[in-house]
Amino acid sequence: MGIRLGAFDGDPGVRPSWHTFVDYAAVWEPIPDDGLERYGEHKPY
Repeated sequence: MGIRLGAFDGDPGVRPSWHTFVDYAAVWEPIPDDGLERYGEHKPY
């Protein structure tokens, strides 16, 4: 199931748990240093 974030009027309180596909990140959009786990491609199962 997917719910578009545009459907919310306020902060839904959801935060990321990790960063995936960081090997393909654009050089002009750095990944924040927020202490979350990083995976070069998909998160291992």
